[in-house]
Amino acid sequence: MTILASLANAYDRLPDAPPFGYSSEKIGFLISLYEDGTVANVTDWRVGEGAKKAPRPMFVPQGAKRTSGIAPNFLWDKTSYVLGVTAGEGRRLSEERVAFKNRHLEILSAETDPGLVAFRRFLETWTPETFNALGWPEEMKDQNVAFVLESERHQHIRIHERPAARKLWSQMRAAKDAATAAQVSREVAAVREQMATVRSQTVEMIAKSERGLKDKIELAERSAASLREEVGR
Repeated sequence: MTILASLANAYDRLPDAPPFGYSSEKIGFLISLYEDGTVANVTDWRVGEGAKKAPRPMFVPQGAKRTSGIAPNFLWDKTSYVLGVTAGEGRRLSEERVAFKNRHLEILSAETDPGLVAFRRFLETWTPETFNALGWPEEMKDQNVAFVLESERHQHIRIHERPAARKLWSQMRAAKDAATAAQVSREVAAVREQMATVRSQTVEMIAKSERGLKDKIELAERSAASLREEVGR
């Protein structure tokens, strides 16, 4: 067993911790889909009343690290990425929506699981204008949303929790870890090569310095010998 696998197993045994590779995120709404990708309904998953309503935590595939770039999450995200709608200015709204859609269409292109197929079909047909056409609430904008098959909604099995989705996410993480390991190996090899070059250059410089010093000593000895000869005359 690798060190990473051992750490993953130890992490999974921690009480109340999300599974390895997952994180607890605040989800505000659940979108229920039929298997053909059409919308069945939307559920306000928040708790509380009125202005005090707050999203609830849910274990989801670990979110992407965002600073200034665009990075979609897997099978969940905020509405600007998933639906192309926001309550703000949305200066990058189109780019975020396209990034989320294209990434999932590529990842899910060969999947046959009903939940993943429904999600792919939803992305293929959804347009931001549909949000208002369906009469969805304004407070849904900028909330994190997740998805569920309508046939499994009452069993509380979200699409990202389906076995096929978990397996795919595990494969994606493994591929990313392998790519990271390969990148680290290349960087280490590059550093070693640079060190070897510096070492070689240093040895050559020392050798040249020693040769130069030797030549100077020999020249000084010849000069001293000549001087002694002249004095002896």
